[in-house]
Amino acid sequence: MRKYIIIITVCCVFAMILAGCGSSIKSAENTVRREFFLHWTLKGYELIDLQYDAKQSEEMKKEAAEGEDVAVFTSSFKTPDKTEGSLSPDRVYTGWGWILKRSKNSGWKIVNYGFG
Repeated sequence: MRKYIIIITVCCVFAMILAGCGSSIKSAENTVRREFFLHWTLKGYELIDLQYDAKQSEEMKKEAAEGEDVAVFTSSFKTPDKTEGSLSPDRVYTGWGWILKRSKNSGWKIVNYGFG
């Protein structure tokens, strides 16, 4: 069953990559989802929730360079039974932040993540 979930997820990620060239918040969300999939899901982490934080995004946009967009997301995820690094195994983390920026002629880039 897990094999089929991974196959479906891979197909969804490729669809997001193809659709990720837009300028909307959905495009920023897709950037986070791709990052999570490529660097976390394949290692056994499970993304539970990803939410756009409009208020925090607007606050950070006030401090951004002229012509620069900012998008802030918070997420929840579960770690695998065995994990390396500073995260505890088999635990749900909430409030995990993601900050993305883009200029007028570029796509969204993750500039910071991991704060809570």
